[in-house]
Amino acid sequence: MHRALLVTLILLFWMINTVAYAASFEKITGRVELCRCNQDFFVQVQIGQEVQVGDILRTGPEGKAVLRLDAGSIMSFGENSEFMLGGEIKNDKRTLLGTFYRGVLRAILSKR
Repeated sequence: MHRALLVTLILLFWMINTVAYAASFEKITGRVELCRCNQDFFVQVQIGQEVQVGDILRTGPEGKAVLRLDAGSIMSFGENSEFMLGGEIKNDKRTLLGTFYRGVLRAILSKR
């Protein structure tokens, strides 16, 4: 019984710590919200907060955000923007896809 509980806790800890984060918030102005993958509500973000594949970023009427991708690229979002961070292309961790729904987007891409 104790052994099964220990194994379950170890597996749970491993699963929690293997979430792949693809970007983090570098700058925030005004209202900027994030909806985690598989959730149906948005929460206000903080500088340094990490973004994972499937998360949706949304800026308000006076909101702006800067995301730094793990590969070194930067994405800036203007007012009333909405973007979902996508997955990797062919298991290349340096290449991410995303879906830009609306708003203003400026990207500074770095080649590695």
